[in-house]
Amino acid sequence: LETAQREGLRQLFARLVVEEDLPRLPEVESLPLERFVRSFTVEEEKRSATRYLASVTVRYEPEAVRMLFAEAGVAAVIAPSAPLLVVPELLRGEEVDRWSEDNPWRQAWLANAERNTFLAIRLPLGDLADVVALGEGETAQSEGIARLAARYGTDTIVFARARPEPSGSTDTAASDRPRPTLLLSLVPAGGWFMETVEELVAAPPEDGQEEVPWALGVTRAKAALERAWKRDNAVRLGTRDTVRVTVPLADLRGWVQIRRKLEAMPEIRSVRIERLSRREAELAIAFVGDRAQLRQALAGRGLDLVLEDGSWQLRPAEAPAGPSAPSSDSSSAS
Repeated sequence: LETAQREGLRQLFARLVVEEDLPRLPEVESLPLERFVRSFTVEEEKRSATRYLASVTVRYEPEAVRMLFAEAGVAAVIAPSAPLLVVPELLRGEEVDRWSEDNPWRQAWLANAERNTFLAIRLPLGDLADVVALGEGETAQSEGIARLAARYGTDTIVFARARPEPSGSTDTAASDRPRPTLLLSLVPAGGWFMETVEELVAAPPEDGQEEVPWALGVTRAKAALERAWKRDNAVRLGTRDTVRVTVPLADLRGWVQIRRKLEAMPEIRSVRIERLSRREAELAIAFVGDRAQLRQALAGRGLDLVLEDGSWQLRPAEAPAGPSAPSSDSSSAS
């Protein structure tokens, strides 16, 4: 169990911290696990006379992890991403398959999209409204993409395209047989300025697998999306700032909702009330990172931070509501 807990912690660090800062973290073997492990569950146990296999899901203490990042001075993602709509597309010859029931690429996303990631990934339901918005068997048009974005409450959309390569790839050092291969492309469609990603995904030679590696393709796609998100959203926890804001108040309920959202944000270290009246509140917000990142984090909570007449105003954003996507602070190893 200790091996699984340390491996899960190592995976969590790699997932959250920008790659160039990983060497600044202490070795996982030197860390006291009792400080970081909140709980764990053991599933899918398999025993034989000589082997024991199991899947271990470990949940870690978020504050302990953040404190370690701050002490090491690394840049890391400390909160789930804004909703990210991923549209799986299977390229069958010249046709684009998004919705068919026998689409193994979409099924792989449905099974693996939310596993071990800080990305708040949403997948289209694939119902009539989605089919009408994007069409079937053709390239999506900008108007349809906009309708889909509004339906799911996000403007961040990525098309995850997969094309099986019939000839596969051959690694003569490992095998004399071609391995099943998938050509993966990630194409952003507004809301996020990531570059298009292309990668050839081949089944590991040691697996002896003869099927297309759909699940591995999803894993590689999520890793590429995480790298791009970290590049734009990682904050250096040792960097702190304070901003003074004015919050217009319509009623007590609205004020309570805004304050709860602020206090629940990991980017915000403290909220001090400097003045409170029936019409407005003046706050001093201490946070980590820079102000552009704070604005982005607030937007993810449905709050707009805008500069008006030389002072910062904080108010609820007017955004369409969409289906919610759960997030996880857990990492697993087996």
